[in-house]
Amino acid sequence: MKLEKLTDKTFVLTTQFANVGIFHLNESEVILIDTGHIHEAKDLSQYFEQHRMKIAGIINTHGHIDHVGANFILQAQYDCQIAMPYVDHIFCEDISRYYMSFSTSVVEGLSVYGQGTFKVSHLIGEDETEFEFCGVRFEAIALKGHTYNQKGIVTPDGICFLGDSLIHLDVIEKAKFPVVTHIGWHFEAMESLRSLDYRHYVLGHGSVLSGNKMLNEFVEENFVYFNRKIDEIEGLLTVASKFDDLMFELNKLYNIRKNIFKYFVAERTIRAILSYLEQEKRIQIVIENGVMTYLLGKSNCQNHH
Repeated sequence: MKLEKLTDKTFVLTTQFANVGIFHLNESEVILIDTGHIHEAKDLSQYFEQHRMKIAGIINTHGHIDHVGANFILQAQYDCQIAMPYVDHIFCEDISRYYMSFSTSVVEGLSVYGQGTFKVSHLIGEDETEFEFCGVRFEAIALKGHTYNQKGIVTPDGICFLGDSLIHLDVIEKAKFPVVTHIGWHFEAMESLRSLDYRHYVLGHGSVLSGNKMLNEFVEENFVYFNRKIDEIEGLLTVASKFDDLMFELNKLYNIRKNIFKYFVAERTIRAILSYLEQEKRIQIVIENGVMTYLLGKSNCQNHH
C-alpha cells in the first residue's frame, strides 16, 4: 500500500485493486472515501490499526465490492457510520441482492463476493448535492451510469473523488467490458466532468489526476473507448443477431467464457450497450420465432456523444 498526500487533511491510499481516500477529522480520527476490494479487507483493517487511526466514518461513491470491500470489517471494528448513495445501498445490506442483480438465480460462481454485509446510516439521495457526515459537510456530484446513483465526493478542502466514472488511461486498453448500468447516463456523467474545477481528481483505480487539462484528456479518451466498444457490438450484429450468438462471438475475442462472474459482468454491460443502440435508433429489437433479435437500423448515427 502506498500513501500519497494531497492536502494537509486529505490523502490517498493506493492498494492493489483500488484507491482509498483518507480525510483527517483530527490527529487520530479519519473518514474514508471507499474502502477498496474485499480481497484486501483484512490488510486494510490491519493498516489502520497499526497506524492507530480511528475510522469515524466511511463514504462510498457507489456500492460495488471493489469500493465497499472493507466496509463490513471496519464497521465491526470501529462501529463507524457509513454513507452511500441511495439505491446502491440495497445490495450491500443483503449480499444475495447483489447476486440477483447479475442473474435471476444465485449462481455459485458469484460467491467471490463473500458474505460480508454492513449497515448504511446515511443515504445520499439522487438529487442531494451536499450532505453533513460526522460533523463535516461534503459535496456530492451526480455521476450515475456506472451504477444507478453513483456519486462523486468532494472533501471540504476540495479534493474530488470520482469513483468509476472514468477508466484510467493506464488500464483502458486492457479493459474488456467495464461495468456500466446505463450507457446514456454514463455519457452524460462523463460530459459533466468537463465543467468541474478542482485541484486533484481521484479515480477509483489508478494514479491521481492533477488539474482540468488531465481530467479533460481522460474524458475524451473514455468517450473514444466506449464508442469503440459500442461500434464493435453494432458490427458483430451483422453475424450474430441473437444475444447468445453475440456472446459467443465476444467470447472468441475476449476469452471471458471460462469465468462465470466475468461472464455475468460482461453480459450486463453488453445488454446496456444494446439498449443504448436501440435508444439511438441504430438497431431494432424484435421477436423472431420467439427469440429476441437485434437488427441493424436504417440509420447509422455517427454522433455518439
